[in-house]
Amino acid sequence: MQALLFFRDQVMKYTLLVVLTNENETYKTQLENYLSDVECIEEIRYLNLADRVNFNEADCKSNDNQTVKVSIKTSFSASSSHTFVSRIQNAVKDLKGKYCMVLPQGLLPSQKFFYYSKDALDDSTAALVLGLHDNKVVSNDELLSPKENYTIYTVYNKKPAVNDLENCILCKAELLKSLSPNFDGHFATLSLYEQCIKQAKKVAYAVNERLYFDKDNVKQFAKDTFRQDLKIAQKSGIVPSQKLSLLEKLFSIKRFNGRTIYTVLGQSVSVKYKKAPTFPENAIEVSENGVNAVKTELKHKRACLFASFTKDGLVSNNTLAYLKSLRDFCDVIVYVADSKALPETVEKLKELCDYIIIKRHKEYDFGSYKKAYQYLQKVNLLDKVDSLLICNDSVDFVGNQDDLNEIFTKAKDTDAYAMCMATYGFGKKLKKHKYEWTKNPHLQSYFLVLDKKVFTADYFKKFILGIERIKSKTEIIKRYEMGLSEMLRSHHVKMASFYPYDDTNIVNPYAIYLNQFVSRPILVKHMLSK
Repeated sequence: MQALLFFRDQVMKYTLLVVLTNENETYKTQLENYLSDVECIEEIRYLNLADRVNFNEADCKSNDNQTVKVSIKTSFSASSSHTFVSRIQNAVKDLKGKYCMVLPQGLLPSQKFFYYSKDALDDSTAALVLGLHDNKVVSNDELLSPKENYTIYTVYNKKPAVNDLENCILCKAELLKSLSPNFDGHFATLSLYEQCIKQAKKVAYAVNERLYFDKDNVKQFAKDTFRQDLKIAQKSGIVPSQKLSLLEKLFSIKRFNGRTIYTVLGQSVSVKYKKAPTFPENAIEVSENGVNAVKTELKHKRACLFASFTKDGLVSNNTLAYLKSLRDFCDVIVYVADSKALPETVEKLKELCDYIIIKRHKEYDFGSYKKAYQYLQKVNLLDKVDSLLICNDSVDFVGNQDDLNEIFTKAKDTDAYAMCMATYGFGKKLKKHKYEWTKNPHLQSYFLVLDKKVFTADYFKKFILGIERIKSKTEIIKRYEMGLSEMLRSHHVKMASFYPYDDTNIVNPYAIYLNQFVSRPILVKHMLSK
């Protein structure tokens, strides 16, 4: 296995340390040519893990290479008795106060990434990670001769892969030196990630990159070290583990980490069951008017269909604040929850909503949208409003009234307006839970504004009133979220989004724009706010 290490100094220049498992002069030449135009790389070092000698700085050799803009100066050897992490720590021990990027050669990025990474860290961001997830693996030829122009985006606090050779890391050398030297190919990046989070530091994750990945090389290098690394990770608390008594090892059934663990004669199997939601005994189902349900004037000419779920019969303070903020822009709010609620929760909602339906229907958010739409039909309000907002509580509203005013103002220029438009969607089914990604631009339904010509059209009525229960969430997304945009497109509806649409973006845009670390957060997805 070969890997690359970069170092950044105060003038934003990199030193590159290439970690080799064999003496590969062809690879060195190709790499140096590949990086010859990358001006932010100042020096290249090589660390050969295949040498069966002890690490010794005296073994360093100097060789100024005149064919590239960077100098080839340093070569290190490493003892075979050392782990992968300890070898890296030895190689960077002279880098005090400098930044280091650890990149396995099996995970070679584009030249664009070298430039992007130098600006990825700040006082609050301790590390940058590049991995396989949410990035596109391409061939060597495609990497060397890119055919498309694309943007590398940053998301935050995304857990890295367990296999360290599937992760590129950029951080201060001191952070690498603080890792357990016992890790030998797994969990070190995850350990670094957990350490940053505990210190209230952000970890940036590069997405939408095009990179080359040598799967066979990575698997061969780390296949024999996983079990030992796992024990170290469990002992240090990086990976949760359960302790069983001798009797429990003979036979036990236990819940652990969201799964059911069956153990018989020391052998364990974990199964994840989908449990039906439970509610307090005094939780109720209701369908009734809010406190201010009677409307004599529709100032904004806008209604809101709000889908929710009252976990444990409660509604979050953020959802209440969200509804209160929407009141300044919506004349009518119909709140529908696919759940039950405590009586005190119902009273809070009645203060903010015009009509409340809290009842189990098992059709998820789109089923709630349907029931709210049916209510507006029943009371003849659809003909009295010009704009319809469809939204749900899968996001936290962290913006202000000026943000909402800007969104609704921009929505007037189009027929269907969302916060984000995703580029790709589920295509052909490959395995039980694995799909081929296909280009399918679609508006995301957690915040969607529709013009009157859309929500009163026969094709839209047929769509929303035809929503039915589907057990598979993937199929719900395909049929309803993606299906909605497909239907709008087939009827030549003008669609747009608040955040810019990127035709080359393979990543779900909510990961990029709906987190609390963006420069101007408005809505934050729950999964990205933890």
